[in-house]
Amino acid sequence: FRSTIAGILTRDAANSLQCPAGIPVAVGAQDGICANTGAGAINQNQYAITLGTHAVVRAISKTWPEGSLRFYGCPWGGFPEYKHVIGGNALLAGRSLDWFVDNWYSKAEEGRQQLFADLDEMSGKVKPGSEGVRFLPATTAFHGMTQRSTKNHMFRAVLEGSSFALCSVFNQVLDWVGEPVSIGLTGSGVNSKTWTQIIADTLQQPLEITDASSEGRGAAMFCAVALGTYNDIEDAATSMVKVHHLIEPNPLRQSVYEDLFQEWKEFAELEIPQ
Repeated sequence: FRSTIAGILTRDAANSLQCPAGIPVAVGAQDGICANTGAGAINQNQYAITLGTHAVVRAISKTWPEGSLRFYGCPWGGFPEYKHVIGGNALLAGRSLDWFVDNWYSKAEEGRQQLFADLDEMSGKVKPGSEGVRFLPATTAFHGMTQRSTKNHMFRAVLEGSSFALCSVFNQVLDWVGEPVSIGLTGSGVNSKTWTQIIADTLQQPLEITDASSEGRGAAMFCAVALGTYNDIEDAATSMVKVHHLIEPNPLRQSVYEDLFQEWKEFAELEIPQ
């Protein structure tokens, strides 16, 4: 596979987009592939985790492990170096944050970004375990609420429950593909310092963040290859993908989150019978 120029931007389309006519239009890919590409997760055992509507784990494998969920083939490389994207979804893990804000706060867009920032800061001060409050993204169910529970406890429980749901998927992909050589974190969820740290502590894996624009960068990388700026996606990744922030897991919280994860799985099994 090699990105190509499909044509140029027509005058009508240019007027609608308020761009100059004649701009080259490149063949790219869908958002998941662009997220992997923009995070530099393009080679064997490189993982990308996207924190969007769902929390999605995608790992690169040269083989298609038996029983694994194959999302699609990689659009970069080719025979005999063809690669597969193996992964899974933690359903609604990212949407749960919006759901919480929509139901416990004003739905007005004005001030919403600041509200998320305030909730992120306050929930970061809550101890791991959210004072006994548990949350299941798939059914938006809370458990363990008491009269001492506050919105901060609840929001942290949402972050932890979403992280545990993601961890369940990650562990399955780990069994299929093996230990990651790197994990790139993508999607708007990377803006949450508390959530990304909880994920790192739960997975006990370092997480690489480029920025919140990995998907857009991936599309730009396909375009850069099509224009001949770079020879291939691997060449583009070397120049265009830069890790701005590395989130290290806190080893002191490993046993804490292992116990919380096991407790959460028991809660999940009661809520959603297998």
